[in-house]
Amino acid sequence: MDIGTVIKGMRKGMGQSQSAFAEAVGMTQTNLSFLEQNKTFPTMTTLKNISEHTGVAVPMMFLFAVQEEDVPKENLEKFKTSWPAVIQTAEKIFELTK
Repeated sequence: MDIGTVIKGMRKGMGQSQSAFAEAVGMTQTNLSFLEQNKTFPTMTTLKNISEHTGVAVPMMFLFAVQEEDVPKENLEKFKTSWPAVIQTAEKIFELTK
């Protein structure tokens, strides 16, 4: 699970600096940096604040954070073939791609 990269991608997609994004979600720039590097995991309160700021629901953030190593081996082939379409659709819904 790579929630930090998801948060970083949303922030960059909004064209915001770490400082501006951190202030908007009620945290320090240093804490946001640690989050984006996956050195810390966000609290539920932080995730809710990020959700409100970005318009992306917390469960969707977790969906975007799923990686191959999170999937049981018996489902890996299905994951590899279907996952790109799932992410592409979700990105369009939340306008995360240009």
